[in-house]
Amino acid sequence: MGSNVAYWLARAGWRIRAIYSRTAESAQKVAFKIPTGVAQNLEQVFRRCDAVFLTVPERVLPEILEQAAEMRYHRAKILVHMSGILPSRVLELAGLEFFRVAVHPLAAIPPLSTDRNPFEGVFFSIEGDKIGMDFARSVVLSLGGRFWEIDPDKKPIYHSAAAVGANAVFANIAVAEKLLAEAGFPRQHLRESVAKLIENSVKNYLTFGIPEGITGPFTRDDYTTLMAHIKVLSRTPYFRMFVESMRVYAQLLGKSEIFENILEDAVGGE
Repeated sequence: MGSNVAYWLARAGWRIRAIYSRTAESAQKVAFKIPTGVAQNLEQVFRRCDAVFLTVPERVLPEILEQAAEMRYHRAKILVHMSGILPSRVLELAGLEFFRVAVHPLAAIPPLSTDRNPFEGVFFSIEGDKIGMDFARSVVLSLGGRFWEIDPDKKPIYHSAAAVGANAVFANIAVAEKLLAEAGFPRQHLRESVAKLIENSVKNYLTFGIPEGITGPFTRDDYTTLMAHIKVLSRTPYFRMFVESMRVYAQLLGKSEIFENILEDAVGGE
């Protein structure tokens, strides 16, 4: 996250005065691409910069803020953390003299690539004090994104939605790959073919929404095929995952009772 923010803000004309990481090699790689200097420690960052972005795991954020609180001198006036789940008020641990804001992109951000801006068109949740929010709006617009103001108390459920949308899909992808491989599908074409399945589903969602964009045998009342899926998957480690996802799927189609009856018939008949 930090690498992408620093690089793409620099591309937008912002002056990035220092990069710091506990892994010096990581900081040097990013700094070389911007280009800018590498700070030797956190205090150097706070002395050089007007605004500091804290793009670190939630578990280490309090430790970093406590270090900031002990600094005798700093230039920094604005603190930005990019956790999607912690409120901006956690930044008060660094001291009340800072303006504070939390900024989080609703996107799966990949490792730094200089070819494509991963923030283009992405919505960012922002919340903080007035100065911090004004700063965040400028940052988001410079990154090519859009923003909305989130209630800090809603951040856990917001971040859960992001995790389901960006991460849980990989569980489905992995299962699809394993089942296709078991069916004898050419391994060299697995990634391409599964990606096409996902891509077409996303296109349907964008075009038609839910439930109109949903496809598959259940939408066509093809219960014989659904029963065959249940029977074959009941002999795999993925059965529970399939059943629970199908329960959500059936609910979206208004067919929850039908699914439970088919499930009982298919599993009970073995």
